Amino acid sequence: MRCESGAEWTGDLVLVAAGAWTPRILPHLAPFLRPVAQPVFHFTVADRALYQPPFLSVFAADISRTGWYGFPALDDGRLKIGHHGRGHALDPSSPRVMPVGEERRFRDFLGRYVTHGRDLVHSDHALMFQWQVQP
Repeated sequence: MRCESGAEWTGDLVLVAAGAWTPRILPHLAPFLRPVAQPVFHFTVADRALYQPPFLSVFAADISRTGWYGFPALDDGRLKIGHHGRGHALDPSSPRVMPVGEERRFRDFLGRYVTHGRDLVHSDHALMFQWQVQP
């Protein structure tokens, strides 16, 4: 391999760790690779103690059926909840925008599995709004 600086490296194998860019960097692999985005929500919580152990630990809410997982709040009050599933096709050069419908899916999950989620506020440019969980 030759860098722009002119430095060269040789070897028997090359490992390419390019994530979603791999099909573009190695186009012969494009038919076998499908970059996808998984929805991940970051929230700030008013009372982080409710979202930390022993009340909340790393969880998978019946992940084989729902795909939802999460982590306890960090000391700065950020809570991460994500969904692992088939994902959405991703063009790595496009802006990162939450697909339509993901907010509703999250709210449906929250209402079913998280009982004290009413004070969650999405921390990403008001993509999520405050809500009340209905029984």
